[in-house]
Parts: sequence; C-alpha cells; structure tokens
Amino acid sequence: MSTTNNSKPNVPKQFKLLGSTIRVKENPAPNDTDKCGVAEYPKNEIRLYTDGLDSSVIHHTFCHELVHFLFYY
Repeated sequence: MSTTNNSKPNVPKQFKLLGSTIRVKENPAPNDTDKCGVAEYPKNEIRLYTDGLDSSVIHHTFCHELVHFLFYY
C-alpha cells in the first residue's frame, strides 16, 4: 500500500453525528499494527494512520470507521 498519489485525502477534521461531535485525527507516524484506522467510541474520535498510504486508501478507511460509529450509535 505505498503512496502513488500525493494528493491530500478528502476527510473532515470533525463532523456531527446524532448530536455528538466526532473528531478525525490523522497520524502520519508509522504504527506497529496492520490497522489503517480505528474508531475510539469513548473519545468520539476516528484515528487514521496515514504513513505511506494512498489518499484513496485513507478516504476508504475513514468511511469504514464512520460505519463503525453509525452502528455504535
């Protein structure tokens, strides 16, 4: 999953979902797991690990984590 497209991923910094504000944080540092993102329900936060990922993968990961929040709420 190396970067071939250097365009900035089109994901919001935060958004409202059923009265809650969900923050989106991009972490450009390498992580020690195979995860591209995680939904942190208690923190109302989506964390995206962006190191070496194409912007389309980052956008897909955001959508994936958003669905987790939809199911959670």
